[in-house]
Amino acid sequence: MDSRMEWNRVKNELLSSVNQVEIFEKEITTDRNDTRIEAIRNNTDSIVINKYLRLLGAGKSPYENVHLFNQEAEKAFGEKNDIVAYDAFGGLFAVKGTIQYFAPDTLEWENTEKDGDDFVRWLASGSLRGFYSCFLWDKSEEVINRLQLGQGILMYPFLWAKECDIDAADKKLVPYRELLELNGEFYKSFQELK
Repeated sequence: MDSRMEWNRVKNELLSSVNQVEIFEKEITTDRNDTRIEAIRNNTDSIVINKYLRLLGAGKSPYENVHLFNQEAEKAFGEKNDIVAYDAFGGLFAVKGTIQYFAPDTLEWENTEKDGDDFVRWLASGSLRGFYSCFLWDKSEEVINRLQLGQGILMYPFLWAKECDIDAADKKLVPYRELLELNGEFYKSFQELK
């Protein structure tokens, strides 16, 4: 039996999601994929879920293309990670055996205990909204709806600060590079304190 991952199967799983899913599909697609993550990389520019989470594909922009985004993140964090998705709040999902989440509210890598295939299925599930409930505020869609490719949401006080109250924090759209560099800087300095 061929264990190849069919692109249409992955696409239909995502499109039947309870979440809002936008797939920026390539003109030519392939079923020569070993995993769901590989199917996404090979067949899309990127995929956006609920307007604030982007799965990286093979698009031209550094904020769609898995290789270009990883180069940006490596510069910012000073370490290599196989990042497969990121969110508007500064969170990153990377393959480190299992999928790990760089949480912008703790500046730590946290184990999701999901492999790549489970991760993609989870993105299509209703559990995603619960996961992000601590980053969403009353009327958050007003800011999220204005997000453009290459932008993130900077909150002040920072999400990791004890003083941060998500509802009262100042929020502004900034270039995503700025969010990466800021989180990378704080991450490195907090690692040195350990």
